[in-house]
Amino acid sequence: MKLVDFSLHTERSGFSQPVAINFRCGHIVDAVRMELARSRPYIQAPFSKLNIELYNESDSARKRCPFNVDGIALVSAAASESALLGDYNRFRSHAQSAMLQGVEEAALVFDWDASSFLEILNDIGSRETVCHYHLERLSKKDRKTGRRIDLYYDMTERESVLRAVVSDRNGNRLKEEVIAADYHPLPLHVVFPLRSTVLRDGHMIFRDRDGMSIATPFPYCEGCTTE
Repeated sequence: MKLVDFSLHTERSGFSQPVAINFRCGHIVDAVRMELARSRPYIQAPFSKLNIELYNESDSARKRCPFNVDGIALVSAAASESALLGDYNRFRSHAQSAMLQGVEEAALVFDWDASSFLEILNDIGSRETVCHYHLERLSKKDRKTGRRIDLYYDMTERESVLRAVVSDRNGNRLKEEVIAADYHPLPLHVVFPLRSTVLRDGHMIFRDRDGMSIATPFPYCEGCTTE
């Protein structure tokens, strides 16, 4: 079965601020989901979605029994509320440990070789920015000018930013501009519902799923005309 979804969250877990914890974990969850979608070959598992539910480490009675029903699995991981709500580096380290703890339990209970998925989690854990993605499918190269317009999406605990970076035919960076941003960690489709791009007369045009322009075209080459 293909693993396509993931969640790291808390519900009936003994924490005093579960909403704040879930919000803080959101950008890490989105990073994992994006990697699952990009992974080739796909990650295989005895379930299609893995839920890791955090519970307060001071109350082991909150730990839930693992289950796998209709392709949706749940395991639990102990966590410290002070660490989850502490400074960002401490939070990231603690959340990473909790994820690894949950995956190890899932591997044991469901007889799952989780090595490929653990590689994804370790890669995310080692990044300076949890979500930093080159949107290759949406990036474009102007054949006439040789200029390349690369789109990048960064998501941190404090913001989400879509950037355009323009390079010449030799790879020299010419300009960089923020296309869309939000002061919350949100998936790209929430911040900017971008589905396709096209180059026209020195501008990159951004389109939604219906092919409609959704923002002011980005001028990557003033005065240029495309083929």
